[in-house]
Amino acid sequence: MRSSKSSRPVFDFYLLRFSTGTLLLFSRSAGGDVLEGISFHLHASGRLSDEERDAALLSVAGRCEDIVRRRVQERCYIPSLLLSALVFLLVYLFLSLAVRDPVPMVDELLAASVLSVLCFTLIRRRAAGGALYRNIMLSCRRELGILREDEDEAIGRLEDYYESLCRYDIQAMADILAHRGGENPPPFRGELTEGLSAALRQYAVKDDPRCWHYMKMLAGNRPDRRLGAILVQSALSDGLDLFLLYILCQLIPR
Repeated sequence: MRSSKSSRPVFDFYLLRFSTGTLLLFSRSAGGDVLEGISFHLHASGRLSDEERDAALLSVAGRCEDIVRRRVQERCYIPSLLLSALVFLLVYLFLSLAVRDPVPMVDELLAASVLSVLCFTLIRRRAAGGALYRNIMLSCRRELGILREDEDEAIGRLEDYYESLCRYDIQAMADILAHRGGENPPPFRGELTEGLSAALRQYAVKDDPRCWHYMKMLAGNRPDRRLGAILVQSALSDGLDLFLLYILCQLIPR
């Protein structure tokens, strides 16, 4: 991951093109405020076709919307909390003084809690679609129009390694992952860039938590027949990519 000399945040996207489909990974620089002055870099193993570029841009734009919406909501968290607390206090005092009921405090606390939660939720939803969000997204879309594309040899090596794993069937790969024997694939040769490593880790930990869950389960070297069966079932029914899981287990520290 990297940032410019002016600490301008850089969103790095890594497009991996496999025979089974494409995978868009993401990482970002730590410098600067992530909501202002964002620029985008798209890394791939080679030149993209117009169709591949358009699909990547749509995915990048969707990911950007999610990130900006979340960060805008984070910015308004404290004001939302303070306003909802004020609503709670005002409603509670009003009902305590103006309404007489046989069970003191219970109705007041319930009504004040409900209204304060509604106030908190509405403020955050309004912020997620408000002027700040729209202005940032407008800036992001302008930057996407001048998206920088870089060719990355490390991505090419990773794609080739993935294809070399595809000679195994699902059952064989599950057995290898669960340490139940079979011919282990040769190790990945070469080094990944810092940004690509961070993007792979983020994918495993945040984007597809199933991978991180299984990676921790597979951390030991003891054969596990039951886990092998679970991996096969997850691959067939839930679309878990065992070849990608093997790569993550090899390259990402747990």
